[in-house]
Amino acid sequence: MNAPSLQDAQTSPYRWVMLAMICVAYASFGMVQTSIAPLITPILHDTGMTRGQMGIALGSWQFVYLFVAIPAGAIIDRWGLRRAIFFGIAFVALSQVLRASAVNQVTMLGGVMVFGLGGPFISIGAPKLTATWFSDKEVGLALGIYTVSQSIGSLIATSSANAIVMPATGQSWRATLLVFAAIAAAGAIAWVTLAREPRGADAKRAMSPRAMLDSFRQLLRVPLVQIVLVMAVGVFVFNHSFTNWLPEMLRSHGMTPSEAGFWASLPTLVAIPVAIVVPRFTTARWLTPVLLLVFALWVAAALTLSAASSGPAYWLVMIALGIGRGAATPLLMLTLVRSKSVGSTLMGAAGGLFFTAGEVGGVLGPTLTGTLADATGGFGTGLLVLAAAAAALAALTLVLRAVIRPAA
Repeated sequence: MNAPSLQDAQTSPYRWVMLAMICVAYASFGMVQTSIAPLITPILHDTGMTRGQMGIALGSWQFVYLFVAIPAGAIIDRWGLRRAIFFGIAFVALSQVLRASAVNQVTMLGGVMVFGLGGPFISIGAPKLTATWFSDKEVGLALGIYTVSQSIGSLIATSSANAIVMPATGQSWRATLLVFAAIAAAGAIAWVTLAREPRGADAKRAMSPRAMLDSFRQLLRVPLVQIVLVMAVGVFVFNHSFTNWLPEMLRSHGMTPSEAGFWASLPTLVAIPVAIVVPRFTTARWLTPVLLLVFALWVAAALTLSAASSGPAYWLVMIALGIGRGAATPLLMLTLVRSKSVGSTLMGAAGGLFFTAGEVGGVLGPTLTGTLADATGGFGTGLLVLAAAAAALAALTLVLRAVIRPAA
């Protein structure tokens, strides 16, 4: 099928194929990102790594992401979505192959860092794709759907690694990671085969480096943007800590690997409908109250998990984590979109700043949690730190509420 023109893209039926393809890309992102978490115990045993060293490795791709995110936006504009996102998925698959080959901290670190070269092209390219192919009326739905696809990829890795793939591969964590690498590689092939670039898109790729820097400077002077970027750091600290360490936290409570995988998959199951429904129906009036509720639930979840010893308590923790995982990031992005200081004109630059700031927290979260677990012999102190981070986010929400009306 020939690609529609840029003007016709938002009414073309092919926009749904493009949405499906970016969902495949984001699912591959989520699957590979999460794949180590349920396998940490055998990986530590075989590689001789400590929890602190694994925490550094788990946070290393976010460190690379910090330096790649803003150039990735410029490359996407210059190359176009089709080539740039293929590059992203290919590097995600390569990262997984290198992780499966790791024999010590250095080689695991290198394998995980490669993920940071590919990830930005997917996470920054996705909102650009939806803005290109979907009208203002449909873009919120499209954003919710592709956000959910990352959670589905995470769910696949978390729930199947120990329950299905490890038994099928003779309890080999290396072969298990390679299975997920093959799925991501298939996603890259599907993307490059089916993705299309709207005709005339080349004319929209001409933002100069100077103009891009001017956009960043303009955004960084806006108080609302400043607050949202700080909140992005806290949200990523919390989310990435639990994404990477929740199975091991549950195992420290006496669960088997399969049991921990089951429980750790529940927040993702909760996050899927939340990510679609909550951002779509949260009006400007209710935005900050909903964020306050999310962060209060996170405080309660971290504190409860630090002392939980029964099934009912675990259910409450997983539901609270899932609500926050599905709602926090989309609601902060929605805050930027609705601001007259940002809007659709500067949303690409704002998205690059958002994910760059967020991945500072993505580095700090897993690293700090793993280091504290080594230093204290458990996850109790780390959970208290995460509860404090969520409480700080709640306080920042009150500050955001004070500036959101003048800035909107």
